[in-house]
Amino acid sequence: MKANIHLLPNHRRSLSVTADAIERGLREMEEALNRSNSGRLTRKVRPTYSEKERQGLLDVIAEMRKANQEMVEQLGLEVSEFREEQLINARASHLWTILVDSKARKLKNFGEVPKDHAVEIDRHVEKLLEILKQIL
Repeated sequence: MKANIHLLPNHRRSLSVTADAIERGLREMEEALNRSNSGRLTRKVRPTYSEKERQGLLDVIAEMRKANQEMVEQLGLEVSEFREEQLINARASHLWTILVDSKARKLKNFGEVPKDHAVEIDRHVEKLLEILKQIL
């Protein structure tokens, strides 16, 4: 289906970002409801919905996904294209920043870190940073 209205480029870009955020948010909700996060090391999602409630939410998510697709198509919104390299470098750079900020000397902002704990924390963080260098 072709775009029904002609949007200004700034409006099209803004709504394209909105559509992308909706798509990502729906995917995360769907993963949680489908228990896709159950094998994660650092996060546990505890089921709270009945199967009937879960299916109802999944149905609404599917409906919203369809409405989002219609918006993208009818408003002629832009599809963001990225090279794999861009995505990997961006995510790796973000992880690098998080790791550097997790060193013991930075944790002092949250209270004094005992020296023996600092050595152990920094050992783990440095190991992660060394491995991360292989991606960058």
